[in-house]
Order: sequence, then structure tokens, then C-alpha cells
Amino acid sequence: MGLSKLSITYKNKTDHYTLNNDLDDHVLDGIIENILKHYPKDATTDIANKIPLTELTRKTLDNIIKQSNNENSKNKSL
Repeated sequence: MGLSKLSITYKNKTDHYTLNNDLDDHVLDGIIENILKHYPKDATTDIANKIPLTELTRKTLDNIIKQSNNENSKNKSL
């Protein structure tokens, strides 16, 4: 599976998104457009191809755990 990382920087904060390069080009373009619509036009973007799987695995796992913990906290407060 080919993976790349989309990095978007705005106001000294950088967000990273993992992209699946095996998708058809029009699908991948739509995904990127949907991500970018949440940022101002002057945000800086960068795409790094072939990110190391070890970096992807650890960071992705950490983000999933963090997101899950946040969702659980929100559900408990309701």
C-alpha cells in the first residue's frame, strides 16, 4: 500500500493527514479538497511520499487512542 503524508501549517500549528495513494486520482483529489476546505487559503501545504511505516504506525496508533479517549470522556459527560 502506498502512503503519503499531507502536512498543513497555519499560524505555527501543523496538522498531518495520512493519504492512501492506491486510491484513484479523482478520489484522492476529492479527499484532499475536503480537508483543505477547513483551512484558510494562505495555509502552507506539503505532501511527503512514502512515509516510513514505523512512523505511521506509532503516530496513527497514538492519535486513535487519544481520539477514542476524548470521545469516551464526552460520552460520559452526557
